[in-house]
Amino acid sequence: DKYINLFIKQKTNTVRALAETEILRSSNKDEITKFLVTITNNDTDFVRFYIADINGNFYTAPYDIATDDFNNVSEENWFKEAINTGKIYISPPQRDVMSSRFIIDISYPIMDNDIGVLNGEVQLNSLTVMFLNMNIGREGHAFLTDNQGFIIAHADPSKPMSNVNIMDEPYVKEALAGNSGFGTYKVDNESAFIAYSMQADTTW
Repeated sequence: DKYINLFIKQKTNTVRALAETEILRSSNKDEITKFLVTITNNDTDFVRFYIADINGNFYTAPYDIATDDFNNVSEENWFKEAINTGKIYISPPQRDVMSSRFIIDISYPIMDNDIGVLNGEVQLNSLTVMFLNMNIGREGHAFLTDNQGFIIAHADPSKPMSNVNIMDEPYVKEALAGNSGFGTYKVDNESAFIAYSMQADTTW
């Protein structure tokens, strides 16, 4: 849980800090794009950034994906939540249409709502890599579901790509109900000792 907390905190802190920079407040598209390209090169967890004005008109970095049919994000949850609350917004996990990997949106208003919203799309692949490198006993492993029971990070990298849902498992139900605990459960017809808890900030 502490690793997930650290991952989420690092990404939210990055988005908040970027939104508060003079470059983002300058509204200079060329300079902002160059700046955010540098960020995505240095932190590959960020797939892309959306920079939206107060009306929802936007462009993206490192390359612009806006089209004639997709040129306004005013109805997107990440835009509305950041504008309406003035706080960091973290979306539920969703599939990136380009990579099919799970991503989350992390958004924050630029200059107290006077300019617009910065949104960072963050891929969760780093969590799978982290779980893959964890040592839990001789054969143990870690995994993470969203609040709908879909596996979004797992020591087996194929699991998050396969739309695996384990909502009906009793330990998942317990965790998503906000309970923490441990016990012996059947997994793939074999007994396994499982410890579970919910990640408070995201309800994963």
